[in-house]
Formats: sequence, C-alpha cells, structure tokens
Amino acid sequence: MFVKQLSTIMLAGALLLTGCAGRTPAPQAELPQPPQRLAQADAQVNRPEGLPRPASPRLGNRAGDRQPLAGDGERQAGQALPVPVNGEQRAAIPDYDAAQMLTTFAQSYLGITPTVVRAQGTSGDLILPPQISQKINGSVNLAGQVSAGMITVGDQRGAAQVAVGGGSISGDLQADISNGALGAYSLLLPGVATPSDAGAALALLTSTYPGLAAYDLQPETGGQGYVFRAVTTTPGLDLQTQQATVVAQVVVAGVSGQGRAAVVWVVVGNGTFAVAL
Repeated sequence: MFVKQLSTIMLAGALLLTGCAGRTPAPQAELPQPPQRLAQADAQVNRPEGLPRPASPRLGNRAGDRQPLAGDGERQAGQALPVPVNGEQRAAIPDYDAAQMLTTFAQSYLGITPTVVRAQGTSGDLILPPQISQKINGSVNLAGQVSAGMITVGDQRGAAQVAVGGGSISGDLQADISNGALGAYSLLLPGVATPSDAGAALALLTSTYPGLAAYDLQPETGGQGYVFRAVTTTPGLDLQTQQATVVAQVVVAGVSGQGRAAVVWVVVGNGTFAVAL
C-alpha cells in the first residue's frame, strides 16, 4: 500500500517537471525609447536622394547666411522686396542762389538791378498794405523755393521776396520765374513826399521801377495810399513739352507814405501765383 502511493507521487512529480520544461517563457514588454534630439530624428528620415533638408526657421539673416529662392536669381531669402519706383530716380535739384532769385526777377519785370545786401531776410521786412500781405502769404507756402532779403537801388533801401515753382523747382530759374512765380519789392524813398494824386503816384512808380511802364496799370480804390493793377499775359515755357506758351500775369503796385518818406511797392504774380492777386 505504501509503495503504491509513493509511485503515484513520483509519477505526478515527473509529469509536472516535464510540463515546465516544455513551456516557452512569456516575452518581456519593450520599454519606450527615450526621445531623440531633433537633428538625430531628422537624420533618420528616409528621403529621396538629392532632396535638400528643410532650412531651420530664423528671425533674421546674417551676412553669408542667405539662401537663393527658386525662380528669383537676384533676391535672397530674408531680404526685403524692392520698393517699386515709377519712372527714373533722379538726384535732388539744388536750391537756387537766394540773391540771384531776387536779382533775376527784378531785372525781368521791374527794370532794375538791385544790390542784395542780405539774402536771408523775412517777408516781414516788406512794407506792403495789409490786404496785399494777406493775399501773398498763403500762396508762397506752396512754392518750391522762397527767398527774401534786404536790397538797395542807388540810395534807396528796401526789401524783396521771390517765390518760384508750384511745389518744386525745375533747375531752370528763368523758366520757373516765367511759368510760376511771385515777386514782391518795396523801396523806401527818404525825403520824397507822398504824391498828392493818382497821376503823380503812377509817375513815381514807373520812375522807381522802369519795367512797370510796359503795363497798363489802372487805379483801384479802397486800398492804403494809391494802388494800381494790371492783368495781362507773359511768355512762358511749358516744362513738359519744352514748347513756348503764355501764362497769366497780374501786377499790383502802389505808393504810400511812412513818416517823411514815400514807400513804393510792387507785386508781380505769374501762372498759378497770379490767382493770389
């Protein structure tokens, strides 16, 4: 009885060992791989041969760090697009000489050649009736260049102001004066009494500014002293076509008294500046 039980126990043990020996151990779970750097991951990507790697984004460029764009042989990556320019780029035109502006205008329309004592005066140096000053002050702000200064003509002293160009100058002073300019001149005549009538005033005007004899100056009322006006045209030059043309011209001149002296003034406006008068 005891032997039979022992045999049974040994048989069961043998079967147990055999089952364990034939069993395959369960596979172990794979641990997740640690994250790799961007450069390593990028190197492991399968790319077609010859395809360039994408450029890393950047906020700006350094010298020698630009890459050419496809279809753009000249512009480089990161460079600003060129600003469109309509027409040819030109160098800025230098300003006219202030003294020359004052002299040239006076020679052209007033028949005098003043000596410019100081070519950096102001419009306040001019002795003009208030209504005339108000008319010209707004228009000269639109000019391409304005010059003012103190002048002398013989023993007579005064001031002058010339504005030329509608917003810009052309580089040709005489053409700018003919097409669009405004010149204002006043002279103080010491020891000369204020004229007693319009005829004497007109005679004093034309003797002071001989060029005014060419205009049909008509007297006006309501001004300070004696005031005369002429509306006409003057030869000009079209700066676009370089063809001769005519432009409107207005001349306003007058005589007034200041102490023991007479003030003889004149304002000439050409082109768009004639409208101010």
